[in-house]
Amino acid sequence: MKKIGTLMVLMTVSYVLSAQRITIVERNVKNKEKPLHTWVVPVGDDLNLAKKTFRSFVRKELRLKPESEGKRMLVAQEVNLPAVSAYRGDLKGIFFSENNTNKLGIAFALGYDIALNSNTYPVAMRALRTITLDYLRYHYIRSYDQALNAQEEGVVKLKARAKKVEKEIASLLVADQRNRRKVYKTEDVVAKQALSNEVAASEREHENLSAQLLELNQEIVRKHVEMNKTREAYNGAMTHIRRLRTVERPQAGYGNYDNNHIDLH
Repeated sequence: MKKIGTLMVLMTVSYVLSAQRITIVERNVKNKEKPLHTWVVPVGDDLNLAKKTFRSFVRKELRLKPESEGKRMLVAQEVNLPAVSAYRGDLKGIFFSENNTNKLGIAFALGYDIALNSNTYPVAMRALRTITLDYLRYHYIRSYDQALNAQEEGVVKLKARAKKVEKEIASLLVADQRNRRKVYKTEDVVAKQALSNEVAASEREHENLSAQLLELNQEIVRKHVEMNKTREAYNGAMTHIRRLRTVERPQAGYGNYDNNHIDLH
């Protein structure tokens, strides 16, 4: 029997069960050769998923059409975003890795190297912060959904395997009882010995299948526990994102503010 772990890939989004520090910080992020003011958030281990969810969020929620600019940037060019600014600009999503964490910086650029910032555009920057948190919620919902779907699919496969083993055990027991009756009735020594050998082999196979079934059932229980943890982590993430939405950003300045991060355990 293959090891249970090879039967399925439960965590396509591995970070969802780990302690995750959900942050939102205003800071400069390198945009080609020049820094750009952005709201930066963590997006987990799967950077491709983050790019996919950001593209989807911008299209479905903001009704804009982002395009790729290189491997690490998505840009909706010269767009109107009334909730943020009365001026047309480029909505940019810049993906990067830092301290073993994948992150996304969201900026609204009014020119090649001019972007909204809290010093000059405090109200607009707060609005962009809200959009960034809306994206973060959008992303986490889909990340957790993907993880749960993978876990549920894995459990279905385990249950199917367990059902198959149960049928094998049932068939084996029927054959074993039949052979035992034959042993009792058979007088031929050679035939009796052959039947006795089959009974002994059936007992060994029954022990093996019973061990497999026990292992499968234990794995199913473990996976249900993991699914519950995923749901709890999802609820925690949503709660913390809601709390971040209630945190008021300082009117000016940049850097890591204590009120812009919450630890999720």
